[in-house]
Amino acid sequence: MLLYAGVSRGVKAGGFNAVFGLPNPNAVPYGKETPVTYEVGFKSTLINGRALWNTSLYYYDYQDYQAFAFLALEQLVFNTDAEVYGVDSNLLISPIEGLDLNLGINIMDTEAKNVGNPAGFVADRKLPNAPDVQFTGMARYQWPLANGTMAIQGDLTYQSENSFIIYNDPANTIDGYVVGNARLSWTSGDDRWSAAVFVKNIGDKEYITSISNNASFAAFGLGHVQRFYARPRWVGGQVTWRWN
Repeated sequence: MLLYAGVSRGVKAGGFNAVFGLPNPNAVPYGKETPVTYEVGFKSTLINGRALWNTSLYYYDYQDYQAFAFLALEQLVFNTDAEVYGVDSNLLISPIEGLDLNLGINIMDTEAKNVGNPAGFVADRKLPNAPDVQFTGMARYQWPLANGTMAIQGDLTYQSENSFIIYNDPANTIDGYVVGNARLSWTSGDDRWSAAVFVKNIGDKEYITSISNNASFAAFGLGHVQRFYARPRWVGGQVTWRWN
């Protein structure tokens, strides 16, 4: 069992926005970001080395957090204070020979202070690309076969609701989703040849990976929201040969 605690402080330099059209002089520069991070946790080895369990509790205190927003043709950075609380835990266990199980979860709460949206409403907002819950799970089993090693693996990820922009408006927010993958592979005994077949997004889940919002630029014909989707279910195979 290893116990640890740490405090760190960093600085991210300020800069200038390239504002489209006639700029607002107050919106052009933005200040430096100064985060102070606190973390405590443990790293442990259990069951005579068959399991590894690591967990950390963290708190990030951002002074002048550099928030980012894409408005019309303008990419704007502005400063506001922010906080992040969370816990991150991962368990890797091998209960029997050849079987590996890996479980991970991250739970966090984020808040940016007093952010005004384009409509003029000021409120505390969640940080973008920071879902409250993220979970990963993987199971892999391998066994000897034909002077090599055969392996079958399945994994899944879950992500809760997520917003892609600091304003948290519904047009830029997606629901939570689950995505699973599967893989079957064989590797030669000398580790030079391998072959595999796989299925990714096995449930054919339709989900969004990013959003570009031009709704505030309707006067110039760009009044729309672009949503970029991940691949649907796809099946593939690969053969690999290593020189040495």
